[in-house]
Amino acid sequence: MEKLWSDFRSLAWQPEYEYSEKDDKYYAVLHRLTKFDPTDPCLFCNEKHLHGVSDGHRSKHCSFSKNVIVQLLSNVIIESDDGYIVKTRFKSKRNMYWLAKKGTKYD
Repeated sequence: MEKLWSDFRSLAWQPEYEYSEKDDKYYAVLHRLTKFDPTDPCLFCNEKHLHGVSDGHRSKHCSFSKNVIVQLLSNVIIESDDGYIVKTRFKSKRNMYWLAKKGTKYD
């Protein structure tokens, strides 16, 4: 079943997803609320991952070993074996709560 899911994800067109370009490669961007929280669901496996406290490039934490290739609607191709970029939305929970009180919305 896992192989079928991986094959499907490899071939499926995905909705536009945030990505970052570095050294002629494209990487998916996974956001998290604070540096201690798990990421939003992964583009490749739809799971949430835990990473170190700093932002930046990370190797994939997906439970499968097969390389998943995703083509976005913008024709950008992203591969799971290249890893992804982790970005933190808030530097601390205090910042998150303060912005929420002010009515700031985040995705």
